[in-house]
Amino acid sequence: MFQIQFTVTPNHPGLNTFTVNVGDASSGKPATNLHVQLSTTMLDMAMGTDILDLPSGGNGHYSAQGALSMAGNWEIHILLRTPDALLHEAQVHLHTQS
Repeated sequence: MFQIQFTVTPNHPGLNTFTVNVGDASSGKPATNLHVQLSTTMLDMAMGTDILDLPSGGNGHYSAQGALSMAGNWEIHILLRTPDALLHEAQVHLHTQS
């Protein structure tokens, strides 16, 4: 089981930095050697889903830049895949303002 912390900066339409910090829930140590990916889906309008890979920055820190194309309500799926191909998912609802 994992514990995650998710941030979007600056959380406005346009280019944002998506960051996921992952820790092992039982040991409290950073979770490394994961494949982290997220998908962004605009809930207010049918625009499809964008996929973003978040490369590891070390110490359980995964981050990448991507775009939120407009203000409104977004659904973010965070996918964590372990080396043995187990998939862990989290879902976040996010509201951006222009």
